[in-house]
Amino acid sequence: MAVIRIKIQADGKEFYIEAEPGRNLLELLREAGIYVDAPCGGRGTCGRCTVWVDGEKTAACRMRVNSGCTVTVPAERQIEAPARPGEPGQRQCASSYAKDVPGRRAASYSGEEPQLGIAVDIGTTTLAAALVSLETGELLAAETGVNRQRSWGADVISRIQAANEGKGALLMASVRKDLQRLTEELCRSAGTEKTSVRKAAVVGNTTMCHLLRGLPCRTLGAAPYTPADIGLHRVRSGGTESVILPGISAFVGADITAGIYECGMAQQEETVLLLDIGTNGEMAIGNRDGLLVTSAAAGPVFEGGGISCGMPGVPGAISHVRLEKEGERCRVRFETVGNRPPEGLCGTGIIDVAAELVRVGAADENGTLAEPWFAEGFEIAEGIRFRQEDMREFQMGKAAIRAGIETLMEERGVPDRVYLAGGFGCFMDEERALAAGLFPECFAGRIRTRGNAALGGAVRFLTDEKGADKLAHITAHAKEINLAMHGEFQERYLRYLLFPQNEKGQK
Repeated sequence: MAVIRIKIQADGKEFYIEAEPGRNLLELLREAGIYVDAPCGGRGTCGRCTVWVDGEKTAACRMRVNSGCTVTVPAERQIEAPARPGEPGQRQCASSYAKDVPGRRAASYSGEEPQLGIAVDIGTTTLAAALVSLETGELLAAETGVNRQRSWGADVISRIQAANEGKGALLMASVRKDLQRLTEELCRSAGTEKTSVRKAAVVGNTTMCHLLRGLPCRTLGAAPYTPADIGLHRVRSGGTESVILPGISAFVGADITAGIYECGMAQQEETVLLLDIGTNGEMAIGNRDGLLVTSAAAGPVFEGGGISCGMPGVPGAISHVRLEKEGERCRVRFETVGNRPPEGLCGTGIIDVAAELVRVGAADENGTLAEPWFAEGFEIAEGIRFRQEDMREFQMGKAAIRAGIETLMEERGVPDRVYLAGGFGCFMDEERALAAGLFPECFAGRIRTRGNAALGGAVRFLTDEKGADKLAHITAHAKEINLAMHGEFQERYLRYLLFPQNEKGQK
């Protein structure tokens, strides 16, 4: 069959690819290693995968290439490679779990080859990694980056669907390439060689771990939702042993197991609630007498997905917003990650905007924006507007999280402490989260930011000789609650779509 030749312009480079006529352009770009942002998974609904074909703007997912052409991919449409070290907040979540020694370099080992370990948390949107001395437990470097599997969709369901349609090998190659880059950046930051890495500990939700290993995802996306393998998995390559920590179920993965392990819930007397809010709202409640776990399908809103101006919590993301009512107008103050120029809203910024719009009367308790913002959206910064459909996405996400929390509390009561995990927790404003109704009022004063507890558990595992036994104890004693089968979950979900003004007097 005849093939056509396509010129690609991206990343300041030009190269050619060959393809059979009629191929989808977005798929061709993915295969060529050009990861175009496509939160909807290429279904043609988000409008984010726009490129230029022979000078004309088009959605890559909607175009089939039938003849030779030149495709230009704008930088703003490409999913960024892993961030470089030194950005504010990148070390913040990892340094809680290892002794952070800024400036420590391999040269301090007096010529001896260091024994290093890498801990990795594979999030649906964000990757986080830490380089640790296996001898001293000291943190030598930390990195975050974007999971470029996002080109196949912002949520795990889109990724499962893509894998089931034959794209599993591409998804596996994408995340492995990102992890390789993270490893290179970590070693470069610490002034050492990749050959010094002797051990790696990896966590992530069940879908991310399946895609990393190349496991089939067919049974993850349909009842009864049975994973192919969620046990602790070891593999050796060269001189490095890599361990993927165990998960609990299809919806409660190794990331929440690692978080439980890190914060010591299974050994404590008081009741603790651990919340890891991302694309999936994974949560656990309990103590040494037992653990209950569940996962609320919040969607990608808390990682910036599904929002017209949303983005991950990387430099340039608006992380905090304050509004001041001035007559019929609202004055906006905001902060961005890394103090960079604003590019969009990340999860914590979305919470702030929603809560503030209701507080100042620009939206009512039903989440309906007042005019002129209902039609035009509310401008946060130039070119960045929070729209009515964005408010609805937030309401659905926060209702799922809140209803999940209330369901666990019905079984185990109000927790003594609430640990908020994940990169999301590093920036969240507790007052705004309570005002938006994301958490119940009884959580006031009980919330403690735990940082990236999943990454922390992976760090701890690197130097804990009994780590595998402790993880096995957790997975054996954790009972899962299926929210879809719980009688009152849907009623709670509908109730918490509203903002707190309409929740007074209700459970």
